[in-house]
Amino acid sequence: MCNRAMWPGVLCVLVGAAPSMGATIYVDASATGGGAGADWANAYTTISAALNAPPQAGDEIWVAAGTYAGGISLVNQVALYGGFAGYETNRSQRAPRANLTYINGGVQAIKSIDDDATTILSGFVITGGSTAPVTSTGSDTYGGGMYLENSSARIDQCVFTANTSQSLGAAVAVCGGSPSFENCIFHGNTATWSGGAAYIRDEGTPTFLNSLFYDNQAMEGGAIASAGAGTTFINCTFAKNKALEPQNSVSGRGGAIWDGGGLVVLRNCIIWDNEVNEAGTESIYNIPSSGTTTATYSNIELTSGVWPGTANINADPLFLNSDPAVGNYQLRYGSPSIDVGDPSDDGAGQTDIDGDARVSNTVIDMGSGEFTDCNSNNVVDLCDLSCSGGGGNCGPTGCGTSADCGSNGIPDESESCSVADAPTNEPNGVKKNRYVSFVPGNLGRHVALRVTIQSLPSPFQSFNGTKMWVAAPVDTCENGAFTTPPCSGPSDTFWAARLSCDPVYLDWSSYGTVHVYDDEVLPGGTYAVQAIDCLCDTGTETDFSASLQLRTVGVWGDVTGGYVGGAWTAPDGIADIADVTAVQERYMNYSTAPTKARTDIDPDVPNRLVNISDLFTALDASNGTPYPYNGPTSCGGGGGGGPE
Repeated sequence: MCNRAMWPGVLCVLVGAAPSMGATIYVDASATGGGAGADWANAYTTISAALNAPPQAGDEIWVAAGTYAGGISLVNQVALYGGFAGYETNRSQRAPRANLTYINGGVQAIKSIDDDATTILSGFVITGGSTAPVTSTGSDTYGGGMYLENSSARIDQCVFTANTSQSLGAAVAVCGGSPSFENCIFHGNTATWSGGAAYIRDEGTPTFLNSLFYDNQAMEGGAIASAGAGTTFINCTFAKNKALEPQNSVSGRGGAIWDGGGLVVLRNCIIWDNEVNEAGTESIYNIPSSGTTTATYSNIELTSGVWPGTANINADPLFLNSDPAVGNYQLRYGSPSIDVGDPSDDGAGQTDIDGDARVSNTVIDMGSGEFTDCNSNNVVDLCDLSCSGGGGNCGPTGCGTSADCGSNGIPDESESCSVADAPTNEPNGVKKNRYVSFVPGNLGRHVALRVTIQSLPSPFQSFNGTKMWVAAPVDTCENGAFTTPPCSGPSDTFWAARLSCDPVYLDWSSYGTVHVYDDEVLPGGTYAVQAIDCLCDTGTETDFSASLQLRTVGVWGDVTGGYVGGAWTAPDGIADIADVTAVQERYMNYSTAPTKARTDIDPDVPNRLVNISDLFTALDASNGTPYPYNGPTSCGGGGGGGPE
C-alpha cells in the first residue's frame, strides 16, 4: 500500500470495454421492483448492493442515471458501466453525457485493489470523495475520488470533479499496478499537499490517454504528483492547474506536473497556462537527480526556449475558451498544435475528449481534442468560411457554408466540430394545451435552445417578445401508467423541460421529443424555438439553426375532437364533454385513451401524471372557465422582457 513517508503522486481515468461473456446486472436508484438486479424493473437500487452480491468474473453491472453513494470497491474482472437511461438492452445504447451517473462522497469514493485489466469503470461522474485525516496512518489518506492499489483496472469516460485530499491525490491515487485512464476529465479537485488530480507511487505505471486536466490545485503538482516507476500521458491537455504558495524547498512548483522520482513520459500533449507561485519555476518540475520528464511532439509552456525532445514547441495553443467556468480546451483554427503530433500515431480505435475521431486530417493533433475539418474537404482552411478564402482547395462543394460569429477565422460549427440539424417540428403535428413540443434533432454539440414568445392571447400581450431558454429536460414516461422513470424504451420516453432565465448549454442529440411547459406557455400562444451558440470570442449569441415555429391549441382543456372511427381525433378548438371523457379514460389507464402528453393539462404538475386535478381542469374548461392559472411570471415577465 502507499506509505505516507514517501512522496506523493497522481490520478487518472481510462478505457473502453471488451465484450462480456457473463451476466448483466442492473442498478437503478428509482427502481421499485424486487431489487434482485435481473432487469431494469427489478434493479438493485445501490451500486454497493450489486457489487456485494457478489457478481462473477465476466459480469457487467449497468447503472442508470442518478446519484449513488461512494465508498464502493470494484470487483476483479467485473465491468461497472454508468450512463444508462434505464431501458437499454444493449450497452451501445448508453449515453454517459446525457444520463449523468454520479458516485458521490465517501472516504475514497471508489477503491480498486489487486484488480486486473478486465476490471472496468466507465461512464461515471466521481465527486465529493475525500480522504481520512492526515493523522491517520493508513492508505486511506490518499485518493479522495479513487484509490488504486496494485491495480491495472481500466477507467473510461469518467469525470473526476470536486474531490479533496488532506494529503495526496485529491481525485486519484495510484499505488502500484498499471491502470489505464482514457477520455477522462479531471477538474476542480484540490489536495492540501500534492497531486491536485492524481498522485502516483509504489512502482505504479499508469497510462492516461485523450484526457483533460484543468483547474486542479495542490501545494505542488497542481494536477499530477508522480513518484512511481513511470507515468505516461498521450494526447492529454493540462490547463489552469495551480501549484499554491511555497511550503518548503520543493513546494509551490509544478503547476501541471511535479515529478518526485521515476519517469514521466509525455507524447502529443499540451501543457499551457498553468500557475506556479514559486518564482523561477515552470509548470513541470523535476526533483534534481530523482525525477525525469521526457516529452515528444508536445506543446509545453516555458518562460523561454523549448522543452528538449523531438518536435516539441512552445506556442500559445489557442484554446477556444480557457476560462475554467467554461472549460472549452478545443483548439481554434490556426492553432500551432494542429496536425503536428507524432506522425506514427494513427489514433486507431481512439476518439478525442469530445468523442470525435482522433485523427481528422493526416496527422494527429496535440492535446485531448482533435480539430476537425467540418466540411470534410480534407483541408483545414478558410474554405469553410468563404469560397474565395485562402489556404487550400476552395472548390464549389461545401465552401462558404459556415458562419463566423466571432470573426476569429473559426467556422462556428467547427468549434465543436459537428454540423447541426435544425430542431424538427411538433410530433405528429399535434399542438398541445399548456406546452410546446418539438424534437431537437441531431445538434451534435452544446448549444442553448432559445424560446421567443411571439404572441399571447389577451390579456397577456405585454409578454410578447420575451426571450427565455429551455432548461435541462427531465425524463418522463408515456406508458399509460402513473409512473415516473424508468421508462420501457426509447419510444416510451419523452422529456419535460421548464423555461429558464439563463442559457442552458447541452448536447441535445440524445433527446427525443421535448415538451416545454411553464407559466409563459399559454393556450393560443405562438412560439419560436432556435438553437443558439455562444462560444465566440465576443461572448455574443449567434443563430445556430433555423427558427422552428410552434403554436399551442387555442382553447384551454381542448385535448380532442372526439372519438371517431375507433380513435381519438385531433383537438377541434372546443372544450366539451368529449375532452372530459378523454382525460377520464387516461386517468383510468385505458389502453385506448389519448396519450398522456395530450391529457395531462393540470397547470401545476404538467407532464408528470394524469390525475383528478386534470379531470377537474377539463370539466371547468368545458363549463367555460377560460384560464385556471395565473399569468406569466418567470424572469420578471412583461414588456417584452426576459433575457436575451
